[in-house]
Amino acid sequence: MLAKINSTILAGIVRRQPLSLDLSWTNLTSKQLSWLLPRLPQLQTLKLVGCKASTIGALQTCNCPLLTGLDLSWTESFCDDLIRCLLCKPSDSRPGQLESKTRLRYLSDVRLSGTLITDESLRHMNQNLPLIRKIDLSECHLITDSGIASLVIAKSDKLTELYMSGCSKITDVSLKLLRTCYSLEKLDVRQCQSITDEGCEKFLDPNHHYNDEDDQENNPHYSDQDSDHDDDDENIDRNNKQMNGKSKQIKSIVSSVRTVNNNNNHDGCYWQSLKERFFIKRRDMSPPPKTINEMNLILP
Repeated sequence: MLAKINSTILAGIVRRQPLSLDLSWTNLTSKQLSWLLPRLPQLQTLKLVGCKASTIGALQTCNCPLLTGLDLSWTESFCDDLIRCLLCKPSDSRPGQLESKTRLRYLSDVRLSGTLITDESLRHMNQNLPLIRKIDLSECHLITDSGIASLVIAKSDKLTELYMSGCSKITDVSLKLLRTCYSLEKLDVRQCQSITDEGCEKFLDPNHHYNDEDDQENNPHYSDQDSDHDDDDENIDRNNKQMNGKSKQIKSIVSSVRTVNNNNNHDGCYWQSLKERFFIKRRDMSPPPKTINEMNLILP
């Protein structure tokens, strides 16, 4: 049962002027959120886990604080249309100030686990959230390797944490691409049924050279992924064609990994740090830990 939010609670929140606010699993309405946001100008982190999609829409306003962290996990009926709406410029305006970009443009930590977003949402995030470093896509079953590829192309030098547990369409190909993200510190692939132990081992092996045969061996359906989107609108088709053109860039990046490392990291220091990363293997994490502190570093 959702916790009830009333005017007394909202007034108390405003008096406290918090930097971080958690209104998860409440009956918060769009009207209440619209009233609250302009009264919390210093707010940095907002959690609205389990709220209604109609409530989330209230964030698309010029009065929204310049948040750095936003958690919209398990939002009811949350899909690409809502992401597109949130990342557009505000529909309203304030006297003397006209916003030309989304008010969410300073987000560095976005959590969307359990939502219905697709690869299209990731592309919108890549274009409109330049500072994003941490992304939670756990249980987003419509996300594919194509979406991760677009993320790697746009954020390879910025991405530090990526959570993909339970993403059923993610394969070893994504691990191959993510190996080029040198800033990556945390990667969660628990319950990703299409990711193999062999793929995990290759990801952590400093002596392994990725090639096209890895794509065919570990993901026989990868070449057919574009066909899964035949019924999408013209914009999605256009984006998929762009991704096909960028796939060559991905292969070039992956093939040059060892060259870059040898030039910038003597004696394999980079690969040692890679093994020290927070890498979670599916078979070794059952049942899932309750807190992040209970997870252990797992190496092949």
